[in-house]
Formats: sequence, C-alpha cells, structure tokens
Amino acid sequence: MEDGVFSESSKLADFDETAYFIRETGVDTIAPAIGTAHGLYKGVPHINYELIKRITDELNTPVVIHGGTGLEKEAYKKLVECGAVKINVSTAIKYGYMNGMKEAIDAEGAIEAPLKADDVIFESVKKVAKEHISLFSAK
Repeated sequence: MEDGVFSESSKLADFDETAYFIRETGVDTIAPAIGTAHGLYKGVPHINYELIKRITDELNTPVVIHGGTGLEKEAYKKLVECGAVKINVSTAIKYGYMNGMKEAIDAEGAIEAPLKADDVIFESVKKVAKEHISLFSAK
C-alpha cells in the first residue's frame, strides 16, 4: 500500500526476513510493512498487530509505524500495546496546516497581513498534534 492505494501485489513484512534484516544491520528501530499506508485510507486497513508484537518481544527492536493518519482510536491503542514506539501522522499534520491556512485566508485581514496567518496555522497544527499525542498515550 502506498498513498492510500492497495495492490494485491503489495507485500507485507515477513517475520523471518525482518529478523534477518535487524540482525545483519543492527538498526535501532524498524518500520515494517504491517498493513498501513501513507495518505488517507479509502477503506479499513488490515494491520498485522501480531508482527509488531513479535518484533518487539522476540527481537527487542522498537517498531515505527508509517501511515498512521486516519486510523481508529482503538487501532492506535493496539499499536502502542503491541510495542509501536512512534506512529507517523504526517498527512494529519499537513491537513492541520492546510486547514489553518484556509482559516487564516478566510479571516478578515489575513491577506493584507500574511504574518498574522502564522499564529492561526500554528494553533491548527498544534491542535492536530495534541489530539494524536493524546490518542497515542491513552490507556
């Protein structure tokens, strides 16, 4: 999966191949293909939580999740419970930026004083970031 597009030929990570890669490279963290995708989802992703758990438990290697934007609250909770230490939500942050920009442009005076937009954009991005931090740390 990439950019919200699923292909039958998309290959999810294999535990044995992942273990070999970790042993041979000595990486500090790993972001295996577990069923998430960058961009916005057009359907419900099928996440391989078992692989995350095995990597963290058996290989003692922290897992990074790519394509975290748009997952359900329970999915975030389960990812963290399985050992994910970082969940990338770049698309959500970008949408926060875009929404802040739109709000600033729609507000009176933003076009005449572009620097005024900075505060609105900052607050919009901060709101998105705080929402995700809260989701990731929810017990």
